[in-house]
Amino acid sequence: MNACVAARGLPSDYDEWAEITGSDFWRFENVLPTFKALESDSLGDVSMHGRDGPVPITRYGLDQATPFQTAFYQAAHASGFPAPDDVNGSNPSGINLYKFNIADNERQSAALCFLTEDVRSRSNLDILPDRLVDRVQIVDGTANGVVLVDGEEIKAGEVVLSAGSYASPAILMRSGLGPADDLGSLGIPTIADLPVGRFLQDHPHFWMQYAADPDRLGPTAPALQSFLWTSSERAEPGLLDLHLTASHFFDPSSSPTNAGFVIAVGVVKPKAVGSLRLRSSDPRTDPIIDAALLAHEEDRERMVEGIRLARRLAATPYLSALISEELMPGSDNLAEQDLVEALRANVGSYHHPIGTVRMGREDDKSACVREDGRVLGIKSLRVIDASIMPSIPSSATNLTTMMMAHRLARAMS
Repeated sequence: MNACVAARGLPSDYDEWAEITGSDFWRFENVLPTFKALESDSLGDVSMHGRDGPVPITRYGLDQATPFQTAFYQAAHASGFPAPDDVNGSNPSGINLYKFNIADNERQSAALCFLTEDVRSRSNLDILPDRLVDRVQIVDGTANGVVLVDGEEIKAGEVVLSAGSYASPAILMRSGLGPADDLGSLGIPTIADLPVGRFLQDHPHFWMQYAADPDRLGPTAPALQSFLWTSSERAEPGLLDLHLTASHFFDPSSSPTNAGFVIAVGVVKPKAVGSLRLRSSDPRTDPIIDAALLAHEEDRERMVEGIRLARRLAATPYLSALISEELMPGSDNLAEQDLVEALRANVGSYHHPIGTVRMGREDDKSACVREDGRVLGIKSLRVIDASIMPSIPSSATNLTTMMMAHRLARAMS
């Protein structure tokens, strides 16, 4: 369920999609009404936010933050970073407070928000739980259903895959839609030679861990609240490519003081591109996933820059009063190469995979689907999930995926 963050990213993220796909369908001015229709945000500016959508948006005030999150906020603000009042506004650069899609202490997932009792009672909807899809059935270039792992066939006039950035490409490849060489090596006949699985991206992060003075640290819930969203020295104008998040996702037993916290440094517009490949044609076998985290030199350089910024904030009186010592990477005197090696050994993922069924123009060699999710070269088959994002948004992908599904579903009707 991750951290329940409700974030849109930047307007430039969607304008970039419009440029890649050649379609204004994805330009921010056109997706904004969909974001507004989705959400119920009582605190946001009405020009940017909806009031009565199915997805509740919650933001806790700084008065509800923990002492560490408050100190982090104060340290960043005192260091010259602005404090915007809306992380999902037009310019969230600076020290922010997260928004969440939480109600009654539970993440409001797409299932909870959209599969209401009224929807579940529709005569044209059947929900079949605990079914594992093997492949899409394609006859003469047209999808006409899916085949389950037990051999059962489910017929359809149109098939829409929404299995996510790992399962959707795997289903397509088992269906004969993917890189011909890869499919041939597994004995899968190629129906369409498409670059499925070839453009995986994810957000890398590095957890800077600190031992804390337990008498000063105080409460450690909520786990997230304040974060800094800013530009690296290598960022293009207007691009916010670094997140520094004050986090209580920390195991106290790993600290000599039995208390601590994390400043998570994330590169949110990574350059590295990974891949997903089938290990086997058996749908019960997991694919091979290479997220290529920090594989690009510029991503490593930006992560190092983020670490140095975190250390500057940690040295301010606001945070230094809480800190006993830095545990990870552990020394401000590490040589650049040693710091990079520590990054390689400890890099993590925010689990925001995208791009494995990338959308784009028909003449784009990296594209698998059109801007409306239609699979290139195949009739009656679409993919609608995060796998078709052509570039990674500079934030969590939960709301963005809902927005995509909402827009494309209505474009189909």
